[in-house]
Amino acid sequence: MLVYLAQLSHESGQVYQNHCFPLAVGFIGAYLKKEFGDEINIELFKSPHELSRALTHKVPEVVMFSNYMWNCNISTVFAEKIRSKYADVLIVMGGPNISSDSEKRYEFLKMNAAIDLYVIHEGEIAAKKILEKFIEKRSIKEAKKVRYPSIICAETIYDNQMMLCDQEQSKRIGTAKEISLDDLPSPYLTHMMDKFFIDHEVPLIETNRGCPFTCAFCQQGMGVYNRVIHHSIERVEQEIKYIAQRIQKNACQINDVEVADSNFGMYSRDRQICVALREVQDATGFPNSIGSSTGKNKVDLIIDNLDIVQRGSMLVRSAIQSTNEATLKAIKRENIKQDMYIHIQREMESRGLENNADLMLGLPMETKESHFKAVFDLINSGVKEFSCLQTIVLKGTVMESEQYRKEYGIETKYRIIPECFGEYEIMGERKRICEAEEIIIKTNTMSFDDYLECRKLHLLVMIFHNTRLLSLVYAVLDYVGIDKSVVIKNIYCLNDPQLNILLENFIRDTKSELFENLGAIHALTSVDEHVSYNKIFKHLALALFKHKDFVMDVTQKVLHEMLGATYFAAVEELIPILKADIINPFEQIRERLFEIHTENLKDILGPHISLNLSDNQAVAIEAINRLYEDPEDKINKMVYKLRPKNITLKVNFFKDLAKH
Repeated sequence: MLVYLAQLSHESGQVYQNHCFPLAVGFIGAYLKKEFGDEINIELFKSPHELSRALTHKVPEVVMFSNYMWNCNISTVFAEKIRSKYADVLIVMGGPNISSDSEKRYEFLKMNAAIDLYVIHEGEIAAKKILEKFIEKRSIKEAKKVRYPSIICAETIYDNQMMLCDQEQSKRIGTAKEISLDDLPSPYLTHMMDKFFIDHEVPLIETNRGCPFTCAFCQQGMGVYNRVIHHSIERVEQEIKYIAQRIQKNACQINDVEVADSNFGMYSRDRQICVALREVQDATGFPNSIGSSTGKNKVDLIIDNLDIVQRGSMLVRSAIQSTNEATLKAIKRENIKQDMYIHIQREMESRGLENNADLMLGLPMETKESHFKAVFDLINSGVKEFSCLQTIVLKGTVMESEQYRKEYGIETKYRIIPECFGEYEIMGERKRICEAEEIIIKTNTMSFDDYLECRKLHLLVMIFHNTRLLSLVYAVLDYVGIDKSVVIKNIYCLNDPQLNILLENFIRDTKSELFENLGAIHALTSVDEHVSYNKIFKHLALALFKHKDFVMDVTQKVLHEMLGATYFAAVEELIPILKADIINPFEQIRERLFEIHTENLKDILGPHISLNLSDNQAVAIEAINRLYEDPEDKINKMVYKLRPKNITLKVNFFKDLAKH
């Protein structure tokens, strides 16, 4: 029996929107192969184009789709096309992107009648149960009679109505006697993921499942996920070694790895995993970067664990979300205190570690004032970069419920997810497909106008803070005893004509990407690629690559007002250095040297500074220039591919230039 497992990602010019390996279907494929052996053949798919070609050459008996916010529509379109052409193919879908409300689940299944069965929560055991029934009966009708917690289906009965069969008391893998987490074969060690080792993709590893926190905005905040189940250390170590060996064998350009855990580093056992990562780094040079969502508490343990890997390869990511107590209560969240957070920043800086943080805009009980305060507090704490995220109302969360929305006056609009669109030929038919997300733009404590003002601040934070453009300025401010956030506040308050135009254009773009409902998005006759750009990245690119001069003028004006005549010459000397610090997307000058002449600036920064292009930056620029021919595309993709912190060169200080 031929089984296709698809975890699709939108793609453009052989570049995926989601660079991570399709680990979810990898787990399911490895487990099904273990259970059914030669009775089944399994093929995994990430590329829509590859899946379309495969369907025209070999018709499978079963197709299973993994459903996420960023691939839902492309998956359901494939399901519809398969059903219209092959009535006997069993079509199964699973994944977190479905409501926890029974009526909304019913509506989804009714609208997507091609889907025979849907799996809620973990998919391995449910997929096995479905396949057992289908192999035995060779009938979709009989397969839809399978009964197992977490499997739902919709089927036609006497009056042609749809009946929802929902038995959701999910048995988590590792919590029931029938199977442990390590009974699931490794998708890597069974070679299930080998085909995905290609240039610039990102291996995804899982060391545990579950999350002990109950955040209202998160799909893992639901009770079924609250117990954390771990893979064995030995297995994780073997996977890390295998990934590094496979990269060398394939000679592919893969530099990063992503840890799928919700709270990596928060457990004592994570130290052994960090040791395994460090050993592989020292032996092979891989990975240069380790992405993860680090834990929400036990910060000292997280810092100790992450300090093991090579310096700069892994960040502590603090999911702050808000510093407003009323908001934290509403979203069922508890953060560490501000003074402790500042202490942690200093401890990390002393070890050469870097911390990133997340804030969310549009959360319940948040006001414009409290959100601004959170932004400024984070800047003052020493956080090098923080994401100002839009609050997405995810399906399957507490926040999705009508009761929760009503309680906090939540109003939403829809927008196309950046880079999640494309035109595809699916089994001989051209289809234009895009994905959308629902974001909060107003609550009973924040108006839409306040929301837009917060977005303006986010853009300024991205331009001046997250890029590290002001790192030298912060050194000066620290020296004279001025809070770092003051420079961002003053830029926000500055009435500069050119800056106003930049901000107004950004707000115009922000408004233009918002739609009243999903129907308005689906009614679009065409989707311009520019519509799906990440707007804050787009305008960051415009500011630094096209309007660098006036960005420097604004910085100069604000610094003169803040520092006065005493530091007038220092500011004049500093501005050209800041301008040179911005990366050039069309050239690769590896080093720029500066000698400091102004005495008070020399007291702060030292006599010599070099600005250096890192190897990672050079590789990324080369890849962008190879993938995109149009200069506009290069500029627009630069921030998205490099990320903000790599938009500026690395600053090095030298007391003695001759030794350098």
